[in-house]
Amino acid sequence: MAKQEARFTFEATNGLDRMIEQRAKQEGVTVSEYIREAIVLEMFFSGDVEAMTYVVKRVGKRMKAALVDRIAGVDLKERVEALTA
Repeated sequence: MAKQEARFTFEATNGLDRMIEQRAKQEGVTVSEYIREAIVLEMFFSGDVEAMTYVVKRVGKRMKAALVDRIAGVDLKERVEALTA
């Protein structure tokens, strides 16, 4: 089955467009990714269970990646100590 795609358009005035673009750049993601994440987080905080599941999975992946990045430059002894602490 082919992946279904949806496109949304909205107006961003009074500098909102620049603010979104700058923030997305700071985060290292596309504007589309940034807006998608913001929408999902809003749904998460409003109690949407599907959004909560999505966020938990994303956070778990990001935490794992951050941990791997953090210990990548540490020697083996320090890695073991960090993981067992």
